Amino acid sequence: MVNLEGEKAMSYEGYEQLLCAQGHAWNEGTWTRNSYDNSFKCTICKSPAVWVNSVDETNGCDKFDPHTEDCMCGHVILEVLEEAKFCACEKCGNRHVIEAERYKIPDDKGRKVVSPVEGD
Repeated sequence: MVNLEGEKAMSYEGYEQLLCAQGHAWNEGTWTRNSYDNSFKCTICKSPAVWVNSVDETNGCDKFDPHTEDCMCGHVILEVLEEAKFCACEKCGNRHVIEAERYKIPDDKGRKVVSPVEGD
């Protein structure tokens, strides 16, 4: 891989795990945007992210910590605060999410971010 200056550079593969203040979780590709600019928005409620964790998959990820079940590449298994709520469509019988699952924001993994003031 070559960087913008034409120098050899290491490649990086991975993604960001994110949580908003409501505990909604989603992932973003590492190259989607700068994870330090605090511009991540929840895919469910559109609130800014308050927690982010970088997961490095450059060399694959197939080893798990037997004590925590966390992936050794940095993926954090999130603690569920509230299970998702569903309803069943009377017409087709399919289940639909009416309230998304919510997770506890970890204190000991990842990093908490200060979101920009709306309108800035």
